[in-house]
Amino acid sequence: MAAEHAELDFKATLNLNDPAHRLGLLKDLIAMANSGNGGYVVVGANEDGTTATDQAPVDASQFDSANLGQQLSKYVVTAPIVTSQVHELNKRTVVLIHVAPAASGLPSIIGRSGEYQATKGMKVVLSEGVLYLREGTRTITATDAHWPTMLKRYRANVIAETRESIDLLIAKVVDGLGERTGEARLIPLAIEMEDSTFAEAIAPYFDNPEGQNKLRRFLRSLRPLASIGKDRDLQQTALDKLTIVAVQAILADSRDSFRTTINIVHELYMESVGSFTGDYADSARAQYWLDLLLRLLLIGATAVRDRAWWAIEPLVNHGVTDYYLIWLRHAQVHASRAGLLSGGQREASMVLIRARALGVENSTLAPGLEGADEASTDGDLPRDDALLNALCQFDFLWCTVAVATHTESGDGPLFYPSGAGLSQERTSPVIDLIAKSEPVRRAVLPHVDDETWKAALKRVFTVAVAQSHQYGSWWHSYGFDDFVERFVTGESQLDRLLGG
Repeated sequence: MAAEHAELDFKATLNLNDPAHRLGLLKDLIAMANSGNGGYVVVGANEDGTTATDQAPVDASQFDSANLGQQLSKYVVTAPIVTSQVHELNKRTVVLIHVAPAASGLPSIIGRSGEYQATKGMKVVLSEGVLYLREGTRTITATDAHWPTMLKRYRANVIAETRESIDLLIAKVVDGLGERTGEARLIPLAIEMEDSTFAEAIAPYFDNPEGQNKLRRFLRSLRPLASIGKDRDLQQTALDKLTIVAVQAILADSRDSFRTTINIVHELYMESVGSFTGDYADSARAQYWLDLLLRLLLIGATAVRDRAWWAIEPLVNHGVTDYYLIWLRHAQVHASRAGLLSGGQREASMVLIRARALGVENSTLAPGLEGADEASTDGDLPRDDALLNALCQFDFLWCTVAVATHTESGDGPLFYPSGAGLSQERTSPVIDLIAKSEPVRRAVLPHVDDETWKAALKRVFTVAVAQSHQYGSWWHSYGFDDFVERFVTGESQLDRLLGG
């Protein structure tokens, strides 16, 4: 069941012809808008989120978006943006109202009193010149102590505008220095840089020892900012910068810089684990591990796309506990147990869908890998979605590397092929490549023999087939050409037919 909080309020019933109801709703909407992120009011529901079947029916016509906007504009000069939708639940009309902060980011001050005739005289609901905001589930009158909260959005707008101008200037400086000198200069790195500018500025750092030393110092400066428990916006920005360094190191074939970056990410992971040894992590910890996992998957997808096979093993083989020998699996398990990877039919592959969404949102985290903006009409993502396909191939590859380097460990704590929840065709190219190319196998794991590779491929593939049948993706038990089948299983489909 749902519960009220600062951004969610339930009203069992409302009649906007009643001034007490009307002014009370407007006050709550203005307060939510002033509190930074806006919020929702559900009309026709009890405080626990169930439909209010014992109350008078809600007249949906009263809650038209235009009507609510007009009512708000009577009392505030800069009215917040309000929209509404009507739904039918349990044969009852329920109205969902969303209010967003004013585009300027400035709070809305009451410009006209709102009052009505009560039993004991006039009742003032909205006082001219007053600011209202939400505190928990209550609407309160703001004091000077609340200015930081109310101006947070405005400050963010100012910072964004300033940052946009600075990023443009930095980009021009980077281009100009390269053109003027014939060689790239080391532009000072800063977490505040826009990601695409940062990706361009960092490229020259991989080319010489001085640049790599400066880069290591910058990476160390990011570490405390990316730690668990820090301001989430700053934390995510720092994690993105670490990811960009890793993918740019792959593109530059800078192996030492890549390993340094991944080691710092692993240090962050282990710091967040601390002394935790339970089966169910708290939501903040599980979310942090998922944030790291999504970025590691994008780094892996870049390695697959760029055929940077040397990057796979250093990315995969980091342990967490004596039980979880692979950090990717540890994060996967706890994110799932915390309910962060729920996704209906695609639930098995939701971590890959989430990683893809992050890569689409910020292309600097997976450069050169395009993800389609929308799903096709059959509800599946396009088969030619390069980003998702690369993610699926890295997913199978990391599982195989984990098995090939930890042959004595059980499946559960070691790997799970998330790509099994999607079409087999997305993953098949990497299986085909591993089976047919000895140089690729040697590049991924130089000291692992072919028999170990075969056993690992067969073990991961067997689990993938079994899991795919649970999620309707129906991988074929023997879906390869004869050469690959013989490599993986020891016999081809033709061999089996002739043997029969």
